Amino acid sequence: METVQPASGLVVDGDGRVHRPAAARCAAPPALRAAPVDPGGRAEGARCDRDADCNQRPYGSCDAANQLGIGACVYGCAADADCGSGKLCVCGDGAGRCVSASCRADAECGSGQLCARYFPVNANRAAFACTTARDECHRDCACDGDDGVTRVCDLDQGARRCIIGGRRVH
Repeated sequence: METVQPASGLVVDGDGRVHRPAAARCAAPPALRAAPVDPGGRAEGARCDRDADCNQRPYGSCDAANQLGIGACVYGCAADADCGSGKLCVCGDGAGRCVSASCRADAECGSGQLCARYFPVNANRAAFACTTARDECHRDCACDGDDGVTRVCDLDQGARRCIIGGRRVH
């Protein structure tokens, strides 16, 4: 059984694998869509006080989520084209977020394969890549051992494998 996540268009299959059948268009809040763009404006991560400060690209906002309450510019997206090459737009509440991707939809991956999410070691955000017949895992919990060591399902030499601290387990 597959479950569709309406806001993002992502699908969760019966094995818990999250994949992207097709690109989706995000419904960005009107205030973010209407902001004028200034290519000389503040870059991603630049200090800000309000959303209007973050106008280098569309869908900018000032995120004050750190412990000190200091704002930093973040830029969202409404479609893959807003992200540039090597990335796709994942919709959520408000504007979407650009994440690394070597595919943008299942159809790009070949017969029986999916454009599926994974969580790279040393990254703070999910990424997407085509599944392969050589994959050894499809989600982190498939890598759990009984030794208490945390493992992740990450890409290694073009296939998903269980990784501990950047090294292959199997």
